[in-house]
Amino acid sequence: MTRIITFLLTAVVSLSAYAVAPVEPQELATLEPLEVHASTTQNIVDALASRHYVPTVLDDDLSSRIFDTYLSDLDPSKSYFLKQDIEEFEIYPLRDGQRPASR
Repeated sequence: MTRIITFLLTAVVSLSAYAVAPVEPQELATLEPLEVHASTTQNIVDALASRHYVPTVLDDDLSSRIFDTYLSDLDPSKSYFLKQDIEEFEIYPLRDGQRPASR
């Protein structure tokens, strides 16, 4: 039994030496961009610039939806905020897309 374990251990150590053997530099392929990469990169940049951000007007309706979404994300199970807390928050609405004056 110990002969089998010794043989297996020797085999594993010997084979692992081949697995981590250094690669000669001449064996490595030099990576260079293909001609299509320039146009592909430009297409990606153009798509991100034109479609990633859509400007929107921050009006009262959008402000209200953002506020409601924010509160539901903060307390989805409605277990942290009381009704009084929510009512207190609602006295500071965003009007005409402007932040309320700080106290």
